[in-house]
Amino acid sequence: MEINWQAPPATAVRPGKRRGGPFAEIAAALRAKPGDWAIVSQSPDVKTNEAARNLANRIERGLAKAFAVEDESGSFEAMSEGTTVWARFVANLGDDEYDEGDED
Repeated sequence: MEINWQAPPATAVRPGKRRGGPFAEIAAALRAKPGDWAIVSQSPDVKTNEAARNLANRIERGLAKAFAVEDESGSFEAMSEGTTVWARFVANLGDDEYDEGDED
């Protein structure tokens, strides 16, 4: 048996390991506009209410890799209704807080 020695392409991903995935761009945009809510995903991307709740939970807990915060810069908040998921980045600004009703 002959072995074909070849390195995998840069786009290859190890099982169980993901790059930022499709949410990397969205997470970066949310970080650039802290406090602003945006739709992260909706039908047909998220097919069930349970999948939407799961995604919102994974975003808030930092389990969706693109939304992991590894420093004290802030955190992501997320919520869902039906199959739509919203998220925002809340920057750590000390005593300043975002208005819960702010919908700019």
